[in-house]
Amino acid sequence: MHCKYHHRMYCKGYIGLEAELRNKNLVAEDEEVDRSVLWRKAREDKSGNITCSETSEVAEKIDELLEKKGKGEFKSSGMNDVLTAALGSQEDFGRVRGVGGFVKPQVYFKTPRKKRETISKALIENVKAQSEETKSLKAELEMLRSQLAAVIPLINDRSSETVASNKFSGVKDSKLSNDVEEVYDCGTSNTKVVCL
Repeated sequence: MHCKYHHRMYCKGYIGLEAELRNKNLVAEDEEVDRSVLWRKAREDKSGNITCSETSEVAEKIDELLEKKGKGEFKSSGMNDVLTAALGSQEDFGRVRGVGGFVKPQVYFKTPRKKRETISKALIENVKAQSEETKSLKAELEMLRSQLAAVIPLINDRSSETVASNKFSGVKDSKLSNDVEEVYDCGTSNTKVVCL
């Protein structure tokens, strides 16, 4: 259902098609055949025509790109070659189009496999030290939060005492307003009225 470009190779496959092109002297024995040429030839009928309109559009793009590649206007690198550009979709990582079954992209495109990276013991120790420091900082932060939670009710009490002391400051008698004194001790406030 998802296959738009049907081939006409029957059971010979791309390897048999390449051998057939070499036998007919369409490709030299030592010449490497571009996979876009194989893809295009696989969709031609016996007379060399492509009957499907969608496939013929891709075949025209392949011809244009091969011509540009010959002139040096199009440069292919790795998986971004003529066939990928003509089809307009990226290569699947499990197979290579236009080559045949059981050919992996790493083998065909000669891309290096990802190597394992070794991590030094010093780097591991550094990460462990940083995680221990993070744990201690989190514990200190929790301790400070709990201390702050204990101080907030005292601050609320102090603000209500300050409101009460401000009532005395509104009195006209200067002697009484001078007798109100606030004493601060260790972050708490006690309001005292001192009489002379």
